[in-house]
Amino acid sequence: MSEFMIVATEEKALREKEKFEGTQSLELRVIKIEKKLQEIKVKMEGQRSKKKSFLKNFFCGILK
Repeated sequence: MSEFMIVATEEKALREKEKFEGTQSLELRVIKIEKKLQEIKVKMEGQRSKKKSFLKNFFCGILK
């Protein structure tokens, strides 16, 4: 019976360890994805600014 308890305890410890490592892995993946999302937002904002500037210059040139 005590051998069964030891094995069960070891299995539970392994599951907890895997759960912890999985959580760390997920946290790292989330951080990477958030960083990529921020880079995309910055890139889109830059493109939006260029587009507005181009359209402003284009229409100002036509109206002159």
